[in-house]
Amino acid sequence: MYSIDTNIFLDWSIRRYPEDVFPAVKVEVEKLIAAGRWKAVERVKDEIEHVGSPALKAWAKVRRDQFVRHDAAIMKEAAAITHAFRD
Repeated sequence: MYSIDTNIFLDWSIRRYPEDVFPAVKVEVEKLIAAGRWKAVERVKDEIEHVGSPALKAWAKVRRDQFVRHDAAIMKEAAAITHAFRD
């Protein structure tokens, strides 16, 4: 399982691995989404709407199933991870 933050979306789709140069990256990301192994909290979707390219915004809109609600259970798990891996 991968928990993805906004910077990862921007890096693979715009900054470092644009689809026109590295089409296989998008294919692999979509495989992870289909397998339920690529997730991001809804706040990431909101950030993509503010800072993403038009292509990334459209792509994320179609693949809404990768975004999960930012609820108390996720906050609890995030706090545990932060505590266990301080650096």
